[in-house]
Amino acid sequence: MSNSNSTSSDSVQILSDRLNQNCFCVTLDRRSLCDALEQEAGDPEFCETFIRPKAHLFSNVPVFISAGEVAEMQDVVTAIEKAARHSAYREAVLSWAPEISREDHGPIGALMGYDFHLGRDGPRLIEINTNAGGGSSTPCSQGRSALAVSKGTCR
Repeated sequence: MSNSNSTSSDSVQILSDRLNQNCFCVTLDRRSLCDALEQEAGDPEFCETFIRPKAHLFSNVPVFISAGEVAEMQDVVTAIEKAARHSAYREAVLSWAPEISREDHGPIGALMGYDFHLGRDGPRLIEINTNAGGGSSTPCSQGRSALAVSKGTCR
């Protein structure tokens, strides 16, 4: 793998690929996830009702991505948000949108979801959700999340 044209970002990409292929060391503790979700919901049957029937929604292992992939995704999000603020875009969209859409309701969206698929050609945006989930899987720096607790990253 010694390529004289290789950059440090190539090495990071290679490392993230290797981790995705070979690292199964961090697994989801489903019991801890359920305990945390049930505590947050105040419902001891939350997991039985909502999580166990859809167990496929939580991966048992993480996906590793390179700093370059993160930067590519951030560039796409930045471009979309810039376009959405452009007056010509807003005029075009608001021309057919309901009246309530013309009112500024404050934040652009606390749970905006930009869904990317990762592949050999890098991350590709597949959809934007304005009602995205994930409030219970935010990083530890934003509070103890159920998913972070279940991965053993927050205590």
